[in-house]
Amino acid sequence: MAFEERQKMDKLGQIIKLGQLIYEQCEKMKYCRKQCQRLGNRVHGLLQPLQRLQAQGKKNLPDDITAALGRFDEVLKEANQQIEKFSKKSHIWKFVSVGNDKILFHEVNEKLRDVWEELLLLLQVYHWNTVSDVSQPASWQQEDRQDAEEDGNENMKVILMQLQISVEEINKTLKQ
Repeated sequence: MAFEERQKMDKLGQIIKLGQLIYEQCEKMKYCRKQCQRLGNRVHGLLQPLQRLQAQGKKNLPDDITAALGRFDEVLKEANQQIEKFSKKSHIWKFVSVGNDKILFHEVNEKLRDVWEELLLLLQVYHWNTVSDVSQPASWQQEDRQDAEEDGNENMKVILMQLQISVEEINKTLKQ
């Protein structure tokens, strides 16, 4: 039984590390920065109760909390894949697809909201401290729309400036 409990705590540590990685990746993003930072902040806020749980050394995690942690892990992996996919797009492709990427992490944010509510409810049921700095999920959609608008305007300006610089460099090269 002690081995199984240690595995649960190891899994909790892995989830926390993955969440911290996502947070760091989101902080480094240059395009759609507001949406990425918002996602990173949400993930970071969701990690806080888990870090407290880990620090308290709760060894007998109930199966329903373990199952919710498994779902959280899946959502984090999906978020990580989407961040990597978006960050690998070329500047030109980001410019061309800026309208399609309006709200980048819509599905991930919905899944995060569901996991957030489930985990916090379960932790409250077991009377473990669960205060989190993440905004209430009800406001997430509004925040996402606002971030997408601001990112779209900012991205267009940045990409147009880069294209202008590239065109100027091409003109100089052609003149030479």
